[in-house]
Amino acid sequence: MKTHIFITDSDFSNTDKTFEYLLWFQPTFWWIVLSENTISILLDSRYIWNKDKVELKNISNKTWIKNIEFIEFSKWWEWLLEKITKLTLNSDLIYLENNIASKYYKYLKDNTGRIIELNDSYFWKQRLIKQENEIENIKKAIDIIDKVFIYLEYVANTGILIWKTENQVRSIIINKIFENGWDGESFDSIVAFGKNSAIPHHKTSNDLIWHGPLMIDIWAKFKWYCSDFTRTIRVWDRSEEYADFKKIYEIVRDAHNEAINNFKIWMTWQDLDKLAREYINKKWYAENFSHSLWHWIGLDIHENPRISANSTDKIENGMVFTIEPWIYLDWKFWIRLEDIVFVENWEIKKHTKVSI
Repeated sequence: MKTHIFITDSDFSNTDKTFEYLLWFQPTFWWIVLSENTISILLDSRYIWNKDKVELKNISNKTWIKNIEFIEFSKWWEWLLEKITKLTLNSDLIYLENNIASKYYKYLKDNTGRIIELNDSYFWKQRLIKQENEIENIKKAIDIIDKVFIYLEYVANTGILIWKTENQVRSIIINKIFENGWDGESFDSIVAFGKNSAIPHHKTSNDLIWHGPLMIDIWAKFKWYCSDFTRTIRVWDRSEEYADFKKIYEIVRDAHNEAINNFKIWMTWQDLDKLAREYINKKWYAENFSHSLWHWIGLDIHENPRISANSTDKIENGMVFTIEPWIYLDWKFWIRLEDIVFVENWEIKKHTKVSI
């Protein structure tokens, strides 16, 4: 018999989204032992009370296992060694997630007497197809971001952002998101003005905002599930560069729509990528679109597996990912239009109310 062991220990920077996926909250130090017939969830005595909030149906739906037990522990290595050894007594092989800390790998290898192998990820294939409650959480996270961006767009058009720093705008984003029921950041939101908007993953700074391009990349979580949203706008701009900005913006916008409006049943990732990329290529900006068109999203802002533009894998119902074509003009600006899309009834659908 084979057994899978999942461990999280934030003190050692070792976390596993399996806990969020199954339990919908993240402990500091927990173990899950998953065998063919039983799921044993080992809780530090500081967290034992959380078991009353866990939806057992959610765990069963995702593992097909009905027998779920919670085990409290207050002692550490000696007790854990004995308990893990007993839980894996009938197993000839133990799988550990490959993000395991070397400390735990050595501990189990030296003491259980079992064969230990690192597993890429037991749940990642299953996480590619989102269940109804997962989709609902992502959509609620999108609703929150919609409200925040609509407010930002308003203040940008009225000139309120003039002479504010990028960090001050980010503080507006954070405050507005908490006002609308945000659980937390998926990642640090990016505010990039002027030439900074042409720097991939620019770190928000104290640079002042004036007339010109402003890229806003906002990430939010609702009940552990992420949203991701990017727009590049012009702040109260009357410069000569506006016509150039508008031209590039329209190309990226139309490439975005090409991918969504022309999606067909059983389309491959390669075919979907071509819809947007070939449109940009026809406009003579092929070299300025070197980024992937999409990434998975769910409990992580960028979920595995990474899929190349040449993948012939099929896109399936229940998948959730981003569509984000962009054109990057070195030391000038970067226009990226990013929305999350849902594959429902063999159609790609957006949930955001923000137009492009």
